[in-house]
Amino acid sequence: MPLRSGNNGNNMVDLEKLSTTTTYHSASSRARGFAVLLLLIFSCFIHPILRSRDPLSFGLMVFPEPKPKTASHVAATAELLDEDREYAIAILDMIDINREVQPYAGCDVRFSVSNSSEFYESLLSLHGKLENHRLKRLYKLVPPTSWHITIFDILNDKDREEWPGYLDRDAAIDDIAKVLKNKISDVDIKLESPVAVTVTDFDWYQADGKWNEIGLVIAGRTQKEVALMEDLQERLSGRLGHQALLQDSLHLDLKIGYLVSEPDDAQGIELRTLLTDHFKGMPKEFELGKLALAQFENVFSAKTLMEIEGGDIKRTI
Repeated sequence: MPLRSGNNGNNMVDLEKLSTTTTYHSASSRARGFAVLLLLIFSCFIHPILRSRDPLSFGLMVFPEPKPKTASHVAATAELLDEDREYAIAILDMIDINREVQPYAGCDVRFSVSNSSEFYESLLSLHGKLENHRLKRLYKLVPPTSWHITIFDILNDKDREEWPGYLDRDAAIDDIAKVLKNKISDVDIKLESPVAVTVTDFDWYQADGKWNEIGLVIAGRTQKEVALMEDLQERLSGRLGHQALLQDSLHLDLKIGYLVSEPDDAQGIELRTLLTDHFKGMPKEFELGKLALAQFENVFSAKTLMEIEGGDIKRTI
């Protein structure tokens, strides 16, 4: 406490400073209390909302519950992910930073890309440009033999909690594939072969703000083809007992490659310029190849389980 000497030599308390000090400490206590209150509010209410990534949460104060993980899913993910391995941007365990393809098993219904069209020849030309480009270390290209267009993404080994309830979530993909073949074998597929489509744009797919795939956006050439493919999705969904993964709407694409490292601004512009320049002269219309149930081992390799042609199903395996 501050003191001062009086004329009589005695120590006297400075009442003015005492009052100021008392007021200061009282204000400091209130400030600390207010700060603690703000911290509690942020921890309990604001922080969970910011973490949610759900835009509705900001307006409705809805706190999203964590998605439950099955024991089999956790085990499968732990087996696929190597904590000592550095994975490529955004696509995680599908390919690592050294451009080595990683296991990513599952099943889907897909169209092949016919190799007897001007579109296919143009796509081969683009593949060659990317394969020999100076920035090729930034991406991993899908081989032409694996080009396809997925119409119904059924399931994959990573997201076993998304599997239909009638499937054993601890079963091997080979066993699951047999069940799916039997399920699809009697589905009424009404397709006029071949199906005509058109390329509408390049697919600059992004996840968490990072560009991570190179692809083409595909749509039915006429409303008739669009309706036909939507009907196909609905029939498959009804027979398999669940909705296709990410099937909010009919969005078709043809994957050309996956980015391994994030390009800087200049590199991104250079790659986009190459793609858009090629796109300008690319034939936009082509006919889809065969429709089939496929089992894939990773994003670059798959085998046909059965072919579906105009309502007739031909088993190949």
